[in-house]
Amino acid sequence: MGTVGTEGTVGTVKPGGTVGTVDSKHSEQDLHRVFKAMLPEIRGLIIQGTMKPTVRPVTDAVTAFIRNKGNTLNVKAGTIGKPVRQQIAQVILEKLEVEGVVVRNKEGGVGKPKYVLAKKHQINTQEAA
Repeated sequence: MGTVGTEGTVGTVKPGGTVGTVDSKHSEQDLHRVFKAMLPEIRGLIIQGTMKPTVRPVTDAVTAFIRNKGNTLNVKAGTIGKPVRQQIAQVILEKLEVEGVVVRNKEGGVGKPKYVLAKKHQINTQEAA
């Protein structure tokens, strides 16, 4: 995915779901541990239909997760900039696409979400309702 960041906060998020930094604020292991801890929670929220599979709500969930549980995982919320959190959200969505939880939106375009919930999960969501 490359490197993102502003004003000394530089992080990297790699396609395999690994998240790391090239600065001294967090080790790659710390961010990877956070990624692995939040992935099941976000996956569940998207499958239940309580969270849309788009970058903004996933970024908000990443932010909330780090604020609530970051200290136990050795990561402070204030030291991970928004660009890095957005990149983490994008990697989560890409990982969920590989898992078959979300698929690319065939009706994509400006103002349309890049991902939608996979049909196999839409059926499960509708049956539960």
